[in-house]
Amino acid sequence: MEANLQYIARYSARDNPPPRDDTGEGNFTMDHAYGNREYAALREKIKHGDTHSQEKYLNSLCARLHKPENVIMALDSDILSALLFNLTHSSHDVRLFAMEALCLIATVPRGREEVIRNQVVSSVAKGPLRDDHDDIRLNTYLFYANVSMSRDGCHALIDSLTVNSLIKLLSSESEHMRNKEQMLVAVNNCLKLNPEHALPLRTMDIILNEIRRFFTPTLPIPASTGSDSYEIISLAENGAVLTGLSKLHIRLLGLYIEGINALGLLFEGKRQACMLGAVEVLVKLLGMLIIIWHTIEAVYTSSSFSSSSSL
Repeated sequence: MEANLQYIARYSARDNPPPRDDTGEGNFTMDHAYGNREYAALREKIKHGDTHSQEKYLNSLCARLHKPENVIMALDSDILSALLFNLTHSSHDVRLFAMEALCLIATVPRGREEVIRNQVVSSVAKGPLRDDHDDIRLNTYLFYANVSMSRDGCHALIDSLTVNSLIKLLSSESEHMRNKEQMLVAVNNCLKLNPEHALPLRTMDIILNEIRRFFTPTLPIPASTGSDSYEIISLAENGAVLTGLSKLHIRLLGLYIEGINALGLLFEGKRQACMLGAVEVLVKLLGMLIIIWHTIEAVYTSSSFSSSSSL
């Protein structure tokens, strides 16, 4: 311990990166001493720089926060104060990067603890949760999904009434499937912990209405992006699309059913499910999925047979 304290005293200046300690005992402490100074300077530039500088340094911060050890050093340098300061910035990119940084911080247990302790959950609900830009709202929902991964995080979402807002916003994000996916992750984690608070909010009715949207002939088609392309699970025969469900649609259905299960654990939840026709909706959904499965299976079998015949 004494050696580590000496290293901190000697190598705390930003311009002098600390040497490595071959014993392995003081590596983290020495880097931490250097990192604290570096992140403290970064915090000031993010908080008090001009808009262009803020965008540049926030982008740099996000690149670093992918490593848990960097998250810890940033937290020790009070980076949260700078991020919260920029949640209502006039620049779209500044707000976007600030929310991205909070998402990354919330992936680490220590980060979730600091987010809860500093009441970041309620601060985010006052601004980014209702931002006009889809990408900022997506980062906001992802942040809440990460926070809800811990029991204390779920309590923070429930106690701040943030989960109530998420439930009410479910219907408004009907055209943005990815946003809805992250919202449902956060909502379901809270429902598993304490479903009672959600029953007076018409949660069962909202979820069932969202499932009923899948019975309509047209569904919002999520955009395809890179390796995680939510391509349509549809097989064309003579130019006709047989199904219109994407992988993302299937995931959303799973999340809706998960929410119904959580609510159904309570007597009041069962009563609401019966009154609102949950059984009929789920039976219809099951029938639709069975038809889709048989259709896909038949087309694949037919195409496989055609390929083998041509050989």
